[in-house]
Amino acid sequence: YLDDEDEDEDEEEEVETLIIGDRKICIRTSTLEEKSTACSMLCCYVEELQEGFFPYIEEIVQLFVPLLRFAFHEEVRSTVASGMPELLKAAKSAVEKGCGKDAAWVKGMLDFMLSPLLEAIDKEPEALIVVSQVEAIGKLVACYGEGLDQNQMVQIFGCLKKALEASAERRKEREGRKESEDFDEEEAEAIEEENEEEDDVSDAVCECLDEMLKKFRAAVMPLVEQLLPFFAQMLEPSRSSSEHRIAICLIDSVVEYGSDGGATLKYFNSFVPVLLNNTTSEDADIRQCSAYGLGACAQVYGEHFAPVCKDALGKLMQ
Repeated sequence: YLDDEDEDEDEEEEVETLIIGDRKICIRTSTLEEKSTACSMLCCYVEELQEGFFPYIEEIVQLFVPLLRFAFHEEVRSTVASGMPELLKAAKSAVEKGCGKDAAWVKGMLDFMLSPLLEAIDKEPEALIVVSQVEAIGKLVACYGEGLDQNQMVQIFGCLKKALEASAERRKEREGRKESEDFDEEEAEAIEEENEEEDDVSDAVCECLDEMLKKFRAAVMPLVEQLLPFFAQMLEPSRSSSEHRIAICLIDSVVEYGSDGGATLKYFNSFVPVLLNNTTSEDADIRQCSAYGLGACAQVYGEHFAPVCKDALGKLMQ
């Protein structure tokens, strides 16, 4: 409820007060928790029931979409974003089981979800919520990517680019905090934790691109290429091992799924040295995805890979 008067009120255990301008906004936190719990329960129902949830799908989608921008509770925003792919999956399954609706109904639902979800990502200030939202985009693509038109594809990639740019800007701002006179060990730990959240954002974008490449293969490479510079920067020695792994995972996906018609051959001389150098990394995850990438390169590039095959085998056997 809103209170425009500057009144003295007893603090209540379940009420949080925000001062915005000359207005005092009192939020009953128990109500917010109930809303969050309700959203979580609905997501559980649709995930378990799938097409059995058909009678309620449209109603819940209409309830969830506005909550993507629900400013007062992070968990609500995260939960409803995660619920979108499950609702679309249930709708698609219901059509396949003969519910009386057709593919146009599923396409309409995808359209109804997508634009608000992309807008929510653009406006979301919390990195961990962006992770949930970007993961939802990837799962929507996996579920019904064939329902996307070219304009929607361009919008998705534009949104992913903005998410990476915003993440980079937040990292830059944190580096500036290190120059503060108040910077100490506690602040350093806080910055490290926050940067780990940014790694999660990059990981979610990488997984989304993986779903795009699986669904559309080389046809989507012109859009994927727009984001490759962001991941190339993650391979710099100063970046974290997590970022190195993420960038190498994207290389794997690009090679494995985006190479039809020789679409990725131009990257051969860039990708292969990265994979070779990282097969002996101290990080087990990096070694694993580098080895996988070399196998994908051997399979995809064939005779072009032959000159480095001996070197690759030597690295793998170390």
